[in-house]
Amino acid sequence: MLQAKHVMCAPIFDFVDVLNDPQYTARGFFRTTEASVLGEVTLPGTLFPGLMAPATSPPPQIPGTDNREVFKTLLELGSTQIDDLSAACAR
Repeated sequence: MLQAKHVMCAPIFDFVDVLNDPQYTARGFFRTTEASVLGEVTLPGTLFPGLMAPATSPPPQIPGTDNREVFKTLLELGSTQIDDLSAACAR
């Protein structure tokens, strides 16, 4: 109906829709990689491989891997403060 009235429109996909769409699969949009905690995971790639980051980027890190560096650099916390914070979060 919208197209008949010359209104630009397109379907809105959630991630499950995208995973099941044959066009994305045919374009090689997805890649499978090994994540340290989750095992094998399927991740979105890029529709324009020559223009964006390579589809061979490293797998996602374990959440919290960079916390110490972030707390030190951005929050300007010292080692003792970071240790105390880590201990409080572990409880």
